[in-house]
Amino acid sequence: MSKRKLTYNLAPALPGEERDTNLDRMNRWERANGMKMEELTEEEWLDVAEAILSLTRDEAVQYLRYLQNMP
Repeated sequence: MSKRKLTYNLAPALPGEERDTNLDRMNRWERANGMKMEELTEEEWLDVAEAILSLTRDEAVQYLRYLQNMP
C-alpha cells in the first residue's frame, strides 16, 4: 500500500477561530486538505498532530489516547 503524501498547511482562520486552539488548528488543516483527521491512519494522525499542534511524538500519542477515551 502506498503512503499518502500529506501536507501540513492550514487554511486561513475563520471568524471565531482567532484563539488558535487545537480544535481550530485541526479544523483549519481539514479545510486546507479536504479531508477529516478521522480519515487518517493512526500514524498519519500522529504526524499531522505533531506538525500542526507543535507537539512531540509522545505528546501527540497522549493527546490521541485522550481523544479516543472521551465519552
